[in-house]
Amino acid sequence: MRNEDYKTSSDWLRYRTHWISDNPPLDNGYYICGICGRWVPADEVTLDHIKPRTAENMFADWNIQPAHGYCNYLKGSRRWEPKVSRETYEFLRYLSNM
Repeated sequence: MRNEDYKTSSDWLRYRTHWISDNPPLDNGYYICGICGRWVPADEVTLDHIKPRTAENMFADWNIQPAHGYCNYLKGSRRWEPKVSRETYEFLRYLSNM
């Protein structure tokens, strides 16, 4: 997935589809919500912008984390420190692929 392929907010659904395929759930079929830290079923996951979205960071992989829809809604556009670091998530993915 190349971020330069995405230019406008209308590209969001296409980006989301690619993000989900590039970042599959852990082997238990769940993601970890970056907001509350609990398990999110793969069929219920939403993508949250860690920092409020702008034209520059809307499609930036470093600014995207999986989240519950409700957590994402409550967070809104506020800044939020992720509960699960990218390194921890990558380590869990590594363990899941062993």
